[in-house]
Amino acid sequence: MKLKGNKISDEGVKALCKSLLGSSVHTLDLGYNAITWEGVTYIMTLVGSNKKVKVVNLKKNNINPKLFTKIVNDFKSLSVMVEL
Repeated sequence: MKLKGNKISDEGVKALCKSLLGSSVHTLDLGYNAITWEGVTYIMTLVGSNKKVKVVNLKKNNINPKLFTKIVNDFKSLSVMVEL
């Protein structure tokens, strides 16, 4: 699902993740939006319950670079590739 550059905020991610539960989406391209750590937690919840998601792009969002290692490791533990 390509949603790059749509000014999606954490609230938008929350609604998106809720709507994608049980879907067949395997890639989420959410680069160049306005997602913070809060939005990442919603995506982690989705990925944890929807095993079909295998790739998540979060490039150029409002995520604190100090959290990148944690995010990569958390997604890796779920067998999901994340791009930051």
